[in-house]
Amino acid sequence: MGKFLKNEEILEFFWDDKSQTSSSFPLKPLEVGLIHLWYGRRRKEDLRSGVQYFHNLIEKYNNGRYRLLRNENGKPILEKIKADTLNLALSISHTDDLIVVAFAYAHNLGLDVEKLREVSRSEKVAKRYFSEQEFFYIFENAENDEILRNHRFVQIWTLKEALIKSQGGNLLLDIKEAELNIGGPDSTKEICVTSANWPQIILNSRLKSSPCSEKTFSYYQAIAVEF
Repeated sequence: MGKFLKNEEILEFFWDDKSQTSSSFPLKPLEVGLIHLWYGRRRKEDLRSGVQYFHNLIEKYNNGRYRLLRNENGKPILEKIKADTLNLALSISHTDDLIVVAFAYAHNLGLDVEKLREVSRSEKVAKRYFSEQEFFYIFENAENDEILRNHRFVQIWTLKEALIKSQGGNLLLDIKEAELNIGGPDSTKEICVTSANWPQIILNSRLKSSPCSEKTFSYYQAIAVEF
């Protein structure tokens, strides 16, 4: 059975327009076994400021110990300059105007956020890309409940994408490989799962409300981590 990340293991921070250009952050120390999540607005009219903020944020964790690179699938990674340095993992995701950046001293880390919305052709997509167990979870007792189906579909999708990102993979190529073993509690807010192929990965899913967007919306946030 998968284990939940405890609330005290996830520290959340927020940035606003002023802090995007500030040289200081209200940063609590990042320790092994903790995850830092940064939430901010992704402004379509000024994407350059968001990119600059992202690089400024990395520098606050970097302190000259890592190089920012991208793997073969375009995923940003931090490469250690010295062999005896702790491995610092990062993952980025955005949905609508919300952007989230995760940091952890971990072997692998994947983050995905996805706005809760109506999913067209959800049954067709699930049959093609999801396992029988995942398909059953989404559509069990939900034949006439479109809202519940949308919840479960987005929930499973974000978990699979976070898992794939934690392995540095490509979503479309690896989505079937990211099979989930689904356990209780049966809830649209939280679900306890494990990875069929990477059992060492801790998976966590939560239904949240956008903390700093121009308009309020619900979204699923999934984290996959191997400390």
